[in-house]
Amino acid sequence: MCFTLKANSLIDQRQNSMNEIKELLQSSGTYIKGQKIDPTMAALYERISIIMLEFPTLFSAESLKSPSKANKNIIEEKPIFTKLAEDTSMLAAKARIAVMNHDMAMLLDSHHKLLNQCQTCHSRYRE
Repeated sequence: MCFTLKANSLIDQRQNSMNEIKELLQSSGTYIKGQKIDPTMAALYERISIIMLEFPTLFSAESLKSPSKANKNIIEEKPIFTKLAEDTSMLAAKARIAVMNHDMAMLLDSHHKLLNQCQTCHSRYRE
């Protein structure tokens, strides 16, 4: 029972984190589509960066035994998965810097790469 509660808690945390990232990317995407850099975007990307650094800790072998969309090979490929999350965090940090420097070209590049990174991770680690 204790493992099930912990596993479900981790699954909920993962889902909440992914939903939050989705909302943050949608918010920043709205500004980008309007070719506008708003200072509030820096906080959006900072939050994504923080979430991605924490994200690998939300995967345990027990949590993948419960109903989950996560692929079981996350555990076997934990160093690769962690590196992917760290790289994603760095892309979000780069987007934040672009916002702070009012550099639209850098922001577009970083945001696009960030979206691609999400797609890469989901195609590899989501069932």
